[in-house]
Amino acid sequence: MRRALNNKRGLIFGGWKLYVIQDLNNYIYYVTLCVIAFLKVLDAVFSLEVRGDQHVNGNQEVDKNQTIHGSQTIDGTSHTKGDATFDKNVTIHGSETVDGNSLVKGNSETNGNSIIHGSETVDHDLTVKGNETVDKDLTVKGNTTLGDNATDKLTVNATSEFTANATFDKNVKIKGNTSMDGKLDVGGDTHLHGNTEIDGDNHVNNPRLMLRV
Repeated sequence: MRRALNNKRGLIFGGWKLYVIQDLNNYIYYVTLCVIAFLKVLDAVFSLEVRGDQHVNGNQEVDKNQTIHGSQTIDGTSHTKGDATFDKNVTIHGSETVDGNSLVKGNSETNGNSIIHGSETVDHDLTVKGNETVDKDLTVKGNTTLGDNATDKLTVNATSEFTANATFDKNVKIKGNTSMDGKLDVGGDTHLHGNTEIDGDNHVNNPRLMLRV
């Protein structure tokens, strides 16, 4: 009888001890979960890694740098208040509107049409390898050189007006009539192969004038 009681007490004591051990294991388990959750919160504060898709229904604000190793697609409007730096190529399939200044330090290549509704200022050299058409007035404040050899041709379809002196280093051929309102001063020889008509007075100051009939 005493042995049975001892066994019974032993079972009760053993059951109580086993219950304490099980409760302690549960406590350690929940504490471990809390620590893991706290570590995940700290990791989300300092660094965030999203292995799957990310969908943000509201606004997103990034106070520090953002690095995108893959592609980025923006279906809506992109507004950048600060500076934007692109280390590699930028491809724009649609239209691009720049309301402010645009600074290009390197080469700029446009394969299609370029339309400029406002003014354009070029501080350095401008090279045009193809044809250039100007629909309105063209004003050149500096020197202008047309052609690089005698085979080049300058065609002027409109009326030409020179408000200053004009110097021709080579021959000038006039196929039509010539009208002069001012004075004609010839420093070299003059050959008149056709008829000459003088409506006014003719004064000859050089006695070596020869007339061949």
